Amino acid sequence: MKTSRCAVENGLGRSRGGYSSKLHIVCDGQGIPLGITVTAGQINEPTQFIDLMDSIPLKLQSKANRPQYLAGDKAYVARYIFEWLEERAIGNVIPNRKNENKNPNFCRERYRQRNVVERLIGQLKHFRRIATRYDKTLESYLAMIKIAFLRITLRTIK
Repeated sequence: MKTSRCAVENGLGRSRGGYSSKLHIVCDGQGIPLGITVTAGQINEPTQFIDLMDSIPLKLQSKANRPQYLAGDKAYVARYIFEWLEERAIGNVIPNRKNENKNPNFCRERYRQRNVVERLIGQLKHFRRIATRYDKTLESYLAMIKIAFLRITLRTIK
């Protein structure tokens, strides 16, 4: 079954979990969300990396506020991602796939901190409206996600 262009534009498509959306999220080390993009379920992660990084507010992209490291899973192993990080002097903590050479920058201790973003996604799924995607348009769905992010951030800062 083909996915219509209108559905893809609204972030809907086939994935392992069924007909849904895929959230691409970046957060800081404390679990405070910095940026998000939403795509159709069948879109893979590496294709959204630069859009995701561009969704971070410019103030946080400045050299003074730039992170030292970026942790990601094996899906983010791509030459252009490593080059993008290197241009900005950001270290990568991305494990290589089994069939590739070892990443010299990989640090298991830093990689364990990646669970912060997984916990953030778990907190986001506590909002039923987001977990089940009641919204038809991408704009209204993103608005609800950002409201949820604000609530999570306020809880985190306390």
